[in-house]
Amino acid sequence: MVIASDMTKYLTIFLLILSSKVFGQYKLDIDCFVMGIIDDGTKKLIKEKKLNWEWIEEFSPPNFELMDCIDSLIKVENESIRTDKIITSRRALSQNNGISNMYYSKELANQINKNYKFKFHHEWDLNMRRMYIGHVKPKCLHDNDERISYLLGAWVCFGKIESGQFSITIRRSNDKFKLILNALKELGCDIVNADSVVRTGIDYKASHIESQTVTFKPTNNLANEIKKFTGLVERLEVKRAFFFNSSE
Repeated sequence: MVIASDMTKYLTIFLLILSSKVFGQYKLDIDCFVMGIIDDGTKKLIKEKKLNWEWIEEFSPPNFELMDCIDSLIKVENESIRTDKIITSRRALSQNNGISNMYYSKELANQINKNYKFKFHHEWDLNMRRMYIGHVKPKCLHDNDERISYLLGAWVCFGKIESGQFSITIRRSNDKFKLILNALKELGCDIVNADSVVRTGIDYKASHIESQTVTFKPTNNLANEIKKFTGLVERLEVKRAFFFNSSE
């Protein structure tokens, strides 16, 4: 059994290799990698809440290692940049359920939010708080470094290899799905299948996309980078299965 300190050591060494100047043929872009981890292609932000603008994601207990992963990447990144560009992060217990963690990083959020187009949605109460909804820009990934980094982030959370087939499944996020699909095409990957599961409500006849899956054949370079995350993905799958089974 691997103890926590050994796991942290393994993760740190792995990320030091991964985020050195070049991993494979590509440089890891931390902003795009973290954006790939985010669960949705839309963002809801309340202008008057400062922390809301610094929020990255809410992580449930089986996904806590993802925060360790991001922190390790931040540590490596900070060692190679000027002191006035240092990236910070912090965690806070979620007020929604008391067990998940809210992960914040002002610097990462500032960069990630530039990839979204925000529009005013509505305001409420005496303080006139304003809600803005942002949709990810379809052309926010500008080069192969950013495309691969984004896909690796998405892979860690939503990817799997089954019977030799690579696939990524996104839940109710058309924007994110399109960005993943376009990134794969730009890299020269073969798209085997791209489909959606659409469900219609029983009490009302409105339909919505439940999930979207793209099955693809990666380039050799992308396949090699994906496989470097095999250990992390497998550990997350085990933790998720244990957590959700024990919650039933």
